[in-house]
Amino acid sequence: MGHLIKHTTHLLKLIIFLSIGSLMASLMACDNQSDSQYAFITASVEGTETNAPVTKTIVNRQGKNHLPPEVTRIEFDITDSQGVNSTAVLNIGPETQTINFRVFANRDLLIRVDVYSGDTLSFQGESPVAALRPGQTFPFSIEADPVGEQPPPAPTPLALSTGFQAIDKLFTPATFGAFAGDVAIDGDFAYIASQESGLIIANISDINNIRAINAINPFNPEVNRSISDVLVQADPLNEVNFVYISNDLELIVLDISNPLLPVEVSRLTFSETATDLTISGDLAYVHGTLTSTSVLIIDISDPTNISQLGIFQAAARISDISVSAQTLYVYSQGTGVQIVDVSNPLTPVVSALFPIDVFRSYAIHAANNTLYVERDLAQNITGVDIVDVSDINNLTVLSTVINGRNDVQGLHVFNNSLYLVGNTLSVYDISDKTAPALIGNVEDISFTGNLDVANAIYIPNRNDGLKIIEFSDLSTLTSPTVYDTLNAFTSSVAVQNNVAYVAVTDFDNAANSGLHVVDVTDAANPQLITIAPITRPLSVKAAGNFVYVIDNARDLSIVDISVPTSPAIRSVLALQGNGNGTNMQIQNNRLFISTGEVIDVSNPDTPVALVDLNLITASVNNNILTTTDMSFFDISNINSPLRISSYDSTNKTNSFHIDSTAVAGNFAYIAGENFDSNGRNSQFNILDITSITNPSNIAVPSIIGDISNSIEAPNIEGSVRHHTFTLTSPITLSFEIGSESFIPTFYLFQSTPAGLVQLASTTDTTDSINSVTLPVGNYDLAVGNRGLSAAEAQGTINTNTADSINSGSYALHIAPAAKRVGEIPIPGNIAAIAINGNFAYLREGNKWLYVVDISNVANPYITARLKHSGGSSITLEGGNIFIPENNGGVNIYESAIDLQITNQTQTSTTVDFNLSWLIDRVGPGAQFNCGVVVGDCTVTSVDFAARTASVSWTPSVFSGDYGIVFTIGNEQSTIGTRTNIDWVTAQGENPEPERILLNSYIGTIKPNLSTGSIAYFRMLSNKRQNIRVEVRSASFNTHLYVLSPNASSGGFNDFADNDDFNDGLLSSIDTSVFAGEYSLGIGNSILSVLDATSAGNINSSPASGDIGNGLFEIKVYELLGDELIEPALPPAFNRF
Repeated sequence: MGHLIKHTTHLLKLIIFLSIGSLMASLMACDNQSDSQYAFITASVEGTETNAPVTKTIVNRQGKNHLPPEVTRIEFDITDSQGVNSTAVLNIGPETQTINFRVFANRDLLIRVDVYSGDTLSFQGESPVAALRPGQTFPFSIEADPVGEQPPPAPTPLALSTGFQAIDKLFTPATFGAFAGDVAIDGDFAYIASQESGLIIANISDINNIRAINAINPFNPEVNRSISDVLVQADPLNEVNFVYISNDLELIVLDISNPLLPVEVSRLTFSETATDLTISGDLAYVHGTLTSTSVLIIDISDPTNISQLGIFQAAARISDISVSAQTLYVYSQGTGVQIVDVSNPLTPVVSALFPIDVFRSYAIHAANNTLYVERDLAQNITGVDIVDVSDINNLTVLSTVINGRNDVQGLHVFNNSLYLVGNTLSVYDISDKTAPALIGNVEDISFTGNLDVANAIYIPNRNDGLKIIEFSDLSTLTSPTVYDTLNAFTSSVAVQNNVAYVAVTDFDNAANSGLHVVDVTDAANPQLITIAPITRPLSVKAAGNFVYVIDNARDLSIVDISVPTSPAIRSVLALQGNGNGTNMQIQNNRLFISTGEVIDVSNPDTPVALVDLNLITASVNNNILTTTDMSFFDISNINSPLRISSYDSTNKTNSFHIDSTAVAGNFAYIAGENFDSNGRNSQFNILDITSITNPSNIAVPSIIGDISNSIEAPNIEGSVRHHTFTLTSPITLSFEIGSESFIPTFYLFQSTPAGLVQLASTTDTTDSINSVTLPVGNYDLAVGNRGLSAAEAQGTINTNTADSINSGSYALHIAPAAKRVGEIPIPGNIAAIAINGNFAYLREGNKWLYVVDISNVANPYITARLKHSGGSSITLEGGNIFIPENNGGVNIYESAIDLQITNQTQTSTTVDFNLSWLIDRVGPGAQFNCGVVVGDCTVTSVDFAARTASVSWTPSVFSGDYGIVFTIGNEQSTIGTRTNIDWVTAQGENPEPERILLNSYIGTIKPNLSTGSIAYFRMLSNKRQNIRVEVRSASFNTHLYVLSPNASSGGFNDFADNDDFNDGLLSSIDTSVFAGEYSLGIGNSILSVLDATSAGNINSSPASGDIGNGLFEIKVYELLGDELIEPALPPAFNRF
């Protein structure tokens, strides 16, 4: 069956399904001939809606589509390859309309449609259809263009992923999609306090395949309190386990002897709102919230009859509590830790105080006779004191763990290991409490609750799901070599001929300040040669026999380094320009400073300021100056720079403002925070600037440059002006127009034997056409007043007088342009880019250095990720990466991306690989890994001493072009490589697209008509991509929506939903999305559009049906392929 799926002012698209033979024979008579000779076509539409806007698809709750109201009929004309013709008419009314007609099988078809509004022909289109085989069913589309209008140019499809796992993600901990505030582990089961769905019980016997088996919420759903704490307590005498859950108002005890059927055995209402449930023996403790000083003490000796025994009043507002045996530890802000004897819980007694005079919220943990206390040690550095409390009259600090971070939100102790959790998980071996040792770190945890440790480390997060970290994931960073500047401020480094020149400012030791000259011949053992006395240097540039240094006072020092052991300051020039930019480029004895100043340094003893260009300079190459915002200037006349072109990154898909720039050869590399990623991703683009850097393009063809002309008023000859030009070679161009007399519109046509073909045009809100790549041919640029139609743009008279428009002059600027040829999202915010050969090095904030393989500019990919701790610039020299780390000196990393495939053997069932690497990566947590989208790969051997590994891959039973990636390192330092194979099997190609799991969500809904009968989840996309959203439930028929949030109203705009929600346990949606924010909404079918898009959480459909426990699981996959699904859903905060 077919239905109209899209109607805009430019395009009508029909989807029609065809089948062969008896599958649809009942639709019509067969004239006494064999059914297998015929194709039976059914076309159907749902009907019209009188208020349906013509520019938007209207979808009812079943997921079918309506026609806009002005369409009254669709006429079909079908001719087969033997010349047999048939026709059919589909009349449109308020009810569903269906027509059936028959054509011969095994003959190619040409199907034409005429779409009428009343008696007016509105749209026309046609589509060829290849001959069908008996038994085949498939859909095809016809695009019908508006009659009398030129169709818009077809969009250039963006390249999609090609079937590779992300190298930088292979060591990332797994995530279970339950959005959790707390977790407790009991054997093979995890009890998860979900923010929206109550208590989720999951089987964790296989941590690579965790499955939710039950969900309950015994608290009153009308009270807006999610479960905050969950703990498991065993009763070994009666062989019964209990789970204790609280929601700040109540404590409930559940018998979990059968995890599939938890049974409530008792509950207690707190005397005040309380949190942070802690259990020891027969007592449970919670402390009051907000400004409370109360600790509630609860008797749980009989889990079936719990009761509150008493209250301990702390000295001040409580930050955290912990308990060990019969001792309660209470951390009060501004006071310290009170040590309380609760051997008589009715009358708790303070027996000691561990004082800390600070007011920030802190965490504590008590275990046996040891207390662990988090506190500030210095600015941005957190420490944990390990305190011996065996003698309360002599509290002794055994040691202090210096964490070096300021975001610790929780600390826990399990089995002689200390776990510090915030944005990073740090684990320490404390078997010797006087000498704790770091086991390893895992980054980007975003911890928001407690954790538990069993066969793995389980860390709950309300926004990102439950993190599962295997102990093998813990790793210490293989430390880089450090040139130590003795905690002095290190701002810049330049390296040349195995000598590094480092800008150092030491506020405590003047003798240590200046330009450090360092021998890095042995990068593993840098040696200071000497220090040139320059006060507070900020930026360094080395070129030839000289180093150029700009200091804090904006003085330029030129240092002779022809003898590196004896650097000599040849001159000092006071810079006059405004701004703080200090980055430098040098070309032809001219020094270009990022603020726009140009200095003649041909005579190092007497540098001369030539001009201030007032341009924020990023690079200079062959008299082409590129600014940081991607404007290009011809500076062959330095006193009169000529703007050639600009590149606008804000009007593209995956748009962004440019934050960092690099230029190498005929390519520019730019990055900036993606508008719609909420700060989570940068977009890294590769631009082909050949059209700009090729000097011949500045004057050829003759159309390039500035053109002035004028138009007449409407209805007069000359109200449309034409500029024609011929291209003898392909080129990428940009066109800009401006006028002080009228609002201009212009069209770009290509001249063909059949007439003018429209390629692009401006609109009422744009005055430019950016980055159009034109092949060899003849072209016509038509200029007119606002409202000029495409048809009249082909003539010389504009008849549109709807606007108050005038005659007048205009100016055209036509220039060679940059063309985007490749892009990739990069996590975080990219602050600096450096290019070296086939690799781009991208510094993300103060955390990661990403290495991107750019050998194929159309398909860049992350091939390595290295942890670093700060700094600004990136310097590449001699196979090493130099990053100044502010107060940490200069970190030196080996830059070799040296993992390589040495042998590949392919059989009919497997592909086997041998790999090797050059740099010794034996260290804590070092691993070798492989990853595939299709099939299974196994690391069959790894020898870190010999630096070799072997991998065996069993791909799909289907044919295809499949990819595999290999990585070595750990969570904090990873390098990789990848390859692909042409895999051929007897099964042919897989009818299903390859896919990569992006995210998963676990939750529950309530029965219809009640609060919580719709569940919503936030979904972020980091790029333009096809996705499949699958939903599975054994409890109810799921109706799922992918929603585009409306930032202003709080509701939703466009959406896609699953129309197969009654077909079984599994249902799915295939659609495409941009980089940005979306929401997923789910309810019991049928969930109406009105309910789903209103941002409420009540499904008002009375046709409820049983939902069982309401448990569901949603998985979001990236679909890999060559074409984007259209139309795509726009994201929230859409800027395109």
